[in-house]
Amino acid sequence: MDEARNRNNLLALALLCALLGTLAFQGTRGLYESTEGRYAECAWEMIVSGDYLRPTLDFAPHWTKPPMTYWAIAAGVRLLGRNAWGARAFLVPTFFLTVWGVYWLGRRLWDHRTGSLAALVYATLWGPAGAAFTVNADTLLTLWETLALACFWWAVRSGRKLAAQLMWFFFGLAFFTKGPPALLPLLALVVFRALVQDRALRSAPFWVPSGLGLFLTVGLWWYVLSIFRYPGLLSYWLKHEVVGRVATEEFRRHPHWYEIFTVYWPFLLGGALPWMAVAVWEHRRGLRKGLQGFEGLFFHGVFSGFKTALKKLSPESLFLLTAFFIPFTVFSLSKSKLPLYILPLFPVLACFLARRLDDLNRNGLLTRQRIAAVALVSLSFVIAGKGVTAHWPSKRDTGRIYQALQKTLSGRNEALAPLYLVAEQPYYGLQFYWGGPFVRVHSKSHDMPDPGFRPLSALWEDITLNSYSGAGPRLVVTRKERTPWLQDILREKGCQVVVKPLTPYWALLEVSPT
Repeated sequence: MDEARNRNNLLALALLCALLGTLAFQGTRGLYESTEGRYAECAWEMIVSGDYLRPTLDFAPHWTKPPMTYWAIAAGVRLLGRNAWGARAFLVPTFFLTVWGVYWLGRRLWDHRTGSLAALVYATLWGPAGAAFTVNADTLLTLWETLALACFWWAVRSGRKLAAQLMWFFFGLAFFTKGPPALLPLLALVVFRALVQDRALRSAPFWVPSGLGLFLTVGLWWYVLSIFRYPGLLSYWLKHEVVGRVATEEFRRHPHWYEIFTVYWPFLLGGALPWMAVAVWEHRRGLRKGLQGFEGLFFHGVFSGFKTALKKLSPESLFLLTAFFIPFTVFSLSKSKLPLYILPLFPVLACFLARRLDDLNRNGLLTRQRIAAVALVSLSFVIAGKGVTAHWPSKRDTGRIYQALQKTLSGRNEALAPLYLVAEQPYYGLQFYWGGPFVRVHSKSHDMPDPGFRPLSALWEDITLNSYSGAGPRLVVTRKERTPWLQDILREKGCQVVVKPLTPYWALLEVSPT
């Protein structure tokens, strides 16, 4: 009875940590440029246009991702408003359900005790908790992939076709969230089934026709519909979103091989804190104590078989290896690298750490009370980190710019006035907050601006034409260090300029024709 109560207490603590960690300061920090603002603006444009099947950015087609994440963001914005709380709202239930999925995976791999511990570890790992504080598609992708892996092991343990059907259903949702990268865990499962020696495991339901039908229906319907509606889209996806991202430097996202050490490994090692540090520390403490048979405890079950043969690994250990290293290898070889690409590996890592911590607990090195204490301390660090980040001035925080604009324009009706941004980056977050006419002017281009930008000459042309209904001055936002230069140019063009500071990094220019 006490053991069952302890297991339930750990699971309850894990779910509580997940809820508190994601709710704390979730909307206090403004949307950062550029990823958060881009996702939020795409979702807002869906709401404005009413077209939820064609993602747009600047109301032009934007086919880089399926619409699943934009739908999730749009639901939060409709519920909580056009702000950071609304844009990040979907991350709260997503992270909560992922913690539950990790519990389910750990339970199916081993037992209820290890599953509860895995859930607690995942809920308080700094990497996943930090990712749930930023608008992205990878947190949602991690949920579907975790549930798919859990269903695979449910099928292994029970032999039920329903479990395999649900596995394919969740892989379909994953594909509908991020496309081909969602299939990397599936590739790992195929390799695992080919390598594992356990005949009973290999005979478990997997290639279930009804499950494959679910995957095709859930995962591909939008792709098929879009390809028929927009000729040439399939060619674009294959050439740019698949080949371009994986095999070329088209997107300029850390394409060099050595950047795995600057992009992935810092996020992996830092994101595994504090539990990786606890496991290593307690293992070394056991070695110092000279505990009988403890020499191989930390690596037992996962790495012990490398020196002899893969066949000596337990099926669970072989699964952890393939589920982690096959996707990680593919991500490392890809020409496009971002830290959150490897976020779906953390549930596997959490299960590995939970098994090691449970070994330490059974050997008397780590009590349940200390495990709970580490979890609460880690949660405190997560919440404190979110609080500091939410109040720390940042050049990328578009929410602060908008709040300063609201304060500066308080009492004035600027609903019909366009907001001009003079910059080199698009700042989609500011466009999302503004919600009205938004004009980008490239600060370094006069004749051939980047897509989505107008040339600098368009700024004074619009001001002199006075083509919008409204008697107030034009509103121009730019970086503070660029303000004197822009002010001089506008005055040379015969404009009157009033400069007002917004934040330590940004200024507002109220520009009127003479």
